[in-house]
Amino acid sequence: MADTRTRLESMRKRFAERRAKELEVFATRVAHDLRNPLASIELRVALAQRNADDPIKARACLKRVLDGTRHATQIIDGLLEFACAGGAPDPDARADASEVVRAVVEDLALEIEDAGIVLSLDLLPALELRCSAGALLSVVGNLLRNAVKYIGAT
Repeated sequence: MADTRTRLESMRKRFAERRAKELEVFATRVAHDLRNPLASIELRVALAQRNADDPIKARACLKRVLDGTRHATQIIDGLLEFACAGGAPDPDARADASEVVRAVVEDLALEIEDAGIVLSLDLLPALELRCSAGALLSVVGNLLRNAVKYIGAT
């Protein structure tokens, strides 16, 4: 009996350690995904402050701030949906890939320009994928940010 309890306790401990590691990986991913739109918001606010004398430029920066907050909200909403679904993705979720790519490119326009990259988009009018918009924003955003980072570094 004592041997069985010891094995059960050992199994529970391994399970708890595995779950703690999964939570750590998940939290790291969430932090990374939210840093991107928050960094963009911070940059746009600084630009709006710098362009306070030019209402047209300041308004354009503030529009990007709103876009960044919407992006962060979509990521958070996707996480909440995921959590409410017990960690399983919503099988009915849909996202327009063209819309998401356009949003990410707009969000990164300054970084793309600063890196000296010329980017042209030739997207289909609508391309619907079976996933949440927040998840797709995260994936496309990470891919494009890494591309800008490493292409611009050469």
